[in-house]
Amino acid sequence: MLADTSRMLPATSSALDRVRSTLDLQRLHDRLVQRFNAELTSDNRHALELQRRHGDFPTPPLQGTETITPITSWQGLLDEGQRMVHCVGSYDRAVALGHLAIYHMHHPQEGTIAIARQGNRWVLSEARGVHNTMPLITSLGAIQVWLETASSSLSS
Repeated sequence: MLADTSRMLPATSSALDRVRSTLDLQRLHDRLVQRFNAELTSDNRHALELQRRHGDFPTPPLQGTETITPITSWQGLLDEGQRMVHCVGSYDRAVALGHLAIYHMHHPQEGTIAIARQGNRWVLSEARGVHNTMPLITSLGAIQVWLETASSSLSS
């Protein structure tokens, strides 16, 4: 949460200096998420800016399924953050550099999945539901099965 909060703050901000507890950090993070997502417009302007800054959206490294689908565009990344009310839309740099890939889980619950490159394989970096809620155990199990299956098809 600290890294996410720092990423969303302006470089000159001293807001983190006033954080004295985990609850303070959570509140600051939530305000920044709300502001970040509220500033996005429906005219694609922010997605076009990401396209200009980073180039084409990277091809997702793992195949999706009926229940886990890859995010495949800058607009899709921003939409995921707005739909799920969290800050995944601010992960553009890590996605552009190929450090993270983002997926949307439809079942057993709605959620966002971030996978990270670890050597020559992809591993779960983060999974969150609406408002950054922790996923259900059944969802984590489904994610692990998908990761193992999708990763094994890469090496075949």
